[in-house]
Amino acid sequence: MLALACLPGCKRVPNESANKDPAAKRTAAALGLIPADADIVFSLDLERLREQTAWTTVLSALAKDTKPFLDGFAAGTGLDVPRQLHRVLIALPAERQGDDRFVLIADADALDEARVTAWLRARLGEKIAVLIRNRSQIVVSQGAWSSTMAALASAARLTPSAADRPELLRLCTRAAVEHDLWFATVVPGTVRRGLMQEPRFSDVASIARVSGFVNLNSSAHVEVVAELSNTADATELVHRLGVYLNQAKRHPEMLVRGLAPYLESVRLAAHDARVHATIDLSGEQLGECIERIEALAHGTWTK
Repeated sequence: MLALACLPGCKRVPNESANKDPAAKRTAAALGLIPADADIVFSLDLERLREQTAWTTVLSALAKDTKPFLDGFAAGTGLDVPRQLHRVLIALPAERQGDDRFVLIADADALDEARVTAWLRARLGEKIAVLIRNRSQIVVSQGAWSSTMAALASAARLTPSAADRPELLRLCTRAAVEHDLWFATVVPGTVRRGLMQEPRFSDVASIARVSGFVNLNSSAHVEVVAELSNTADATELVHRLGVYLNQAKRHPEMLVRGLAPYLESVRLAAHDARVHATIDLSGEQLGECIERIEALAHGTWTK
């Protein structure tokens, strides 16, 4: 449930509007560089996030852990991430592969191609492929997707890409139009068939798409939407998640770490064949929650 609540997604907007929107066009172009077997897409629009009040809270809460990395990155590449990085998009397969394949695309101000490439290759190793496009875009990939990505970045573009999958393209462009931090996935048939083998997961196996978003205006609003094949499974899934959520609220670890009160903000609902999970936190709650999660991740408690 915690993982579900942290995922970002999309609101429904007309396809015509999405196709004309600059953010949707950029997203479609980025998907054109991603292999067609990608299933999960995360996107972060830093240009738009910088205009949101609660984004400052997130940065402040993460500052002590991210500052050493950001300082080293700036020194090595000449790129000041907080000021010069505009957008980041990450694509992954739904099922982990032996080569840990992924693609990361970052848009930034004018880049020193040789400097950025040398620093990234030195830090990330030989398994990582780095491509700088038009001195304004960094493309990093790993595993089998590195060769595929190189083919997609060529002028010929004879290889199918994620942009050639209408369902994934629609989810991602809709998300990009209205949200700055979002997530979208089309659940592969292989994953759903695997879940169908477990009777207790029959409702989960019905999930065809999952999307979500985070809005960081004066407060934080997180919403995740799972689209299922039928209303009965949606109702059952809400019930199942509700049971897990209530158990988590009373779990000793959640109580000791002070995370239980945040779980009280989670709301679950079924609308037709869709399951909605939402959480709203004030700016102060958001900062405290991030600090507590950081402490948990580090295995220490500072509050």
